[in-house]
Amino acid sequence: MGEQQIGKASCNDDFICIKQSKYYVKSHKTLQEKALLETYKELSQIWQFGHIFLSINMNQKNLEGIEN
Repeated sequence: MGEQQIGKASCNDDFICIKQSKYYVKSHKTLQEKALLETYKELSQIWQFGHIFLSINMNQKNLEGIEN
């Protein structure tokens, strides 16, 4: 496969790069790679849910401001 550039992180066959928000997490491949990927997937989903919740919450506050 060789090396590929993802953002500023340099990734080759020995590393996995996972995009988290605007940051890239660079982790060395191990037997736990699958577990790491699952963990980051879960964190990503939690972050997305939190972001959506925050957006809805902000929209409700904006609407309340308009009504008042």
